[in-house]
Amino acid sequence: EKPEAAAQADGTAKPHVGLLERTLRSRRSKGVKMLSWNIKSMNVIDYKDAEFAQIVQEKAANYASAATEAGADLLLVQEAPGPQLLHHGGAAARRSAECHAFEEALQRGMSERGGRRWEVASVTVPRWDEERKLEMGEGHAFAWNPDVLAPVEPPALLEPAEADAAAGVGFHRSPSWCGFEVKRSGDWSGSRLVVVNVHCKSGGGDGPRETVDDVKTLARAVAALKAKQPDGAVVLLTGDFNLEPPRVLAAFASAGLDGFGSALDGRTATNLWRFNVEQGHGHVYDGIYHSGAKTGRIGGGVLEIEAIDVAYREMVEVAARLAESGGRGEVARRVLAGTGAEAKVGDDSVPTWLRKRFQAEVHRQYSDHLPVYCVLS
Repeated sequence: EKPEAAAQADGTAKPHVGLLERTLRSRRSKGVKMLSWNIKSMNVIDYKDAEFAQIVQEKAANYASAATEAGADLLLVQEAPGPQLLHHGGAAARRSAECHAFEEALQRGMSERGGRRWEVASVTVPRWDEERKLEMGEGHAFAWNPDVLAPVEPPALLEPAEADAAAGVGFHRSPSWCGFEVKRSGDWSGSRLVVVNVHCKSGGGDGPRETVDDVKTLARAVAALKAKQPDGAVVLLTGDFNLEPPRVLAAFASAGLDGFGSALDGRTATNLWRFNVEQGHGHVYDGIYHSGAKTGRIGGGVLEIEAIDVAYREMVEVAARLAESGGRGEVARRVLAGTGAEAKVGDDSVPTWLRKRFQAEVHRQYSDHLPVYCVLS
């Protein structure tokens, strides 16, 4: 089934998405809310080096604002600045990675908006590309409200299962993980939460087959990790799986990781497809999978970001005004319409050149992903 967009044709949010968010929020006063976001800040080609320091600050502020407004108690981040930038980035990108500028800005933003000091920790996730002889790793970040969660296992890389390690089978890109105890009073008080932060292999090469293999390796590692936890511990796998939920769950089952379900319904796209040149390619690669709970409920969804919805509506409005103005001379007509592939108009009447401009700025300030969340209520 084709994933459903989080917005209608005019850019406004679909009613059921907001209703789900409001319903879950009303139930979370004594529960825990987790947010996960792939932030598109790991690659040297993502942004100009001269702009990198500013982009890191702006992104961190925007994520802090979104997380606190959503009432999150825990924020997990993939594709933060890390080894790739440290080894191959320009001067500004290297400094940001060396000084953990993103993590510092995120902690500052979360603390200022949350009214108390949040804790932030990062994990370096290396990935050596043997073919290109390049370090292609990233950073993972964990940010939490210490009034609600107390770490009992510090953030670290997840190791492959013993049999996989002995056979030389590893991750394409290692997950990270952390263990918490819930401090907030209520049904979840004293519960152990084990959170695994995931960024699986993307398409390319053998594409989905290699991604499925990576998810199976993850599943075996998580099964081993879960076996070491106290009875009743809840395991949450969250992040960018680069695979649709039915295939993720099938890979889990095939690898022997039983009893896990998705906190998301799998109908709402998690990528910012409306800003893509090739329209209609919404997919559900970001997800949250859980081991279930003896008490309480676990549910979630894709978080609406109002600024991104506004950007889309304004892009459509700008395209309409440009089409109306036209231009009386050939020069003006070509400037306003573009030429060749840049002049191609999408189903929403936005020309490709304009869509690319908006896409680049949305990526600069936010990401090419939407955040996903779950509520333990």
